[in-house]
Amino acid sequence: MSKPLLNDPARRALTWAMLLAAIPAVFVAVLAATISPVFRTAHMGPIALGVIAYVWMLEAVYLACRPHWLDRLIGLPYLYVMHGVLGTLALLLAALHRMALPAYALVRLTGGISYTLLFLGVLLALVLMARPIAELVPPVARLRAWLARALNHETSVWLHRILLLAVVFAWVHFHLIFYIVHARPFIVMADAATLFVLVSYVLDRIGRRTRVWHGVVADCRPVAPGVAELAVRVERSASGSGPDWEEGDFTFIRFPKVRGMREYHPFSIINAPDDAASVDTASTDTADGDSDGKAVTVRFAIRADGDFTRRLPQVARVGERVDLLPPFGRYRRFLDEHDGDRPIVMYAGGIGITPLLPLAFSYGERRRRRIILMYSASDADGLLYRDELEAWRRRTGNTLILKAGRFSPDELRRAVTPDAVYLIAGPASMNRAVRRMLRGSGVRMADICYEPFAF
Repeated sequence: MSKPLLNDPARRALTWAMLLAAIPAVFVAVLAATISPVFRTAHMGPIALGVIAYVWMLEAVYLACRPHWLDRLIGLPYLYVMHGVLGTLALLLAALHRMALPAYALVRLTGGISYTLLFLGVLLALVLMARPIAELVPPVARLRAWLARALNHETSVWLHRILLLAVVFAWVHFHLIFYIVHARPFIVMADAATLFVLVSYVLDRIGRRTRVWHGVVADCRPVAPGVAELAVRVERSASGSGPDWEEGDFTFIRFPKVRGMREYHPFSIINAPDDAASVDTASTDTADGDSDGKAVTVRFAIRADGDFTRRLPQVARVGERVDLLPPFGRYRRFLDEHDGDRPIVMYAGGIGITPLLPLAFSYGERRRRRIILMYSASDADGLLYRDELEAWRRRTGNTLILKAGRFSPDELRRAVTPDAVYLIAGPASMNRAVRRMLRGSGVRMADICYEPFAF
């Protein structure tokens, strides 16, 4: 893979600039150029607030479609953060728009419905989905825990889809305003953007049926207290094509025939594609009841910390149907975008070892990169795949440092290596501490990769 023109921080900054400023500015400029001079003079400020709020709502819906091309550029966790920020900022601007610009009859009704739906969607997102906020604000954490008991994950996901309804009512709202409708270039552009986002949303939902990998549970076994390893056998097509992923990727899985587990949840894949040993299924039924001759195994290590994951050992019986979405992730792309002979330093905490395992095994053994892997867990039992990691260390001569309990800042700093690149995976507090240490040690942000799982 050729080296990109922009590094990760620059790509994220450019994406923020496009979403927050550049794209909304085009809509505002077109409206300002085509709206009646009377209304441009009297109300352009509040009108612009409403336009920007609507564009941000459209962008939030589009990001909810998890565009794969954007994931590979900046990472899906960052798209989720942008999705949440755009929705929240849209709500704030919509409130200012409503206070500054009076409306009546159907215009007021449709705008009010859209605002209420947006408010409910943002509130649910902040409480149910924003894990970093809960970690920083204890009252939010308590409210989040209470709601998690009252609402299962499937219910919360459906409630978040009210953002789409908010967009629909907002679209109706501004189509009822005569001076907006008469600004024909703006209306055409707004309708085209709305149609693009709605079609993207529909295609995403269709794609979850047509592009999904269908598999069955091959095995589910405990590997540590509260952690189960799930192995899913996924069939290849008759032509030999089939599931493919990159080391460090994660995917979304669901159990389509189990009530309460039909919504997709994200988990890291712990085996590399080269290690997904093909198995002969000529005499074995596939998930769809027929046989195509070959299958691959996709493996996950899943910690029980939610309603979905706690039910996993009881639900994941051998032969149970599993659906997987095509994978996401930036770790492998990040490494390939940097020079191929640079050392790799990995910091893992707890279940965060899962995306780094295939990267360590692949880059440290097959590609012969020098690797330092520092892995900590709350106790010795939480150090997953310890025997496999020790065997990897002996085979490759790479550095493996395991610890029950947290590494001290000095211990983390000792792994800093000249000209290295750094991968971080673990709890949010550990991610922040390691990044702070690395920045204080003079490491560039462009040489650090982490995927903050906040969903």
